[in-house]
Amino acid sequence: MNFVIKQYIDKLTLEDIIELCKGRNIKISEIDAEILLKTVKQHWQDFYKGDPTKIIHNLKDQLDTSTYNKLLKVYLEYKNKGIVH
Repeated sequence: MNFVIKQYIDKLTLEDIIELCKGRNIKISEIDAEILLKTVKQHWQDFYKGDPTKIIHNLKDQLDTSTYNKLLKVYLEYKNKGIVH
């Protein structure tokens, strides 16, 4: 399963991030999308099976406040469903 997820993450683009956010009614700037893309590519395993608490905290300092809060809400929804840790 990790191999399939890694393949997907490796192919993820800036446009994908923007479209995924748009689909969740999250308006994201290109700069924030770049930060999120870089974070996802570097730390996807922490979100999938580890403890992403520090990563999420670091994003709070890097992203627009509104964008961060909306992304956090989506993350918590997935966490409550057991999709991510």
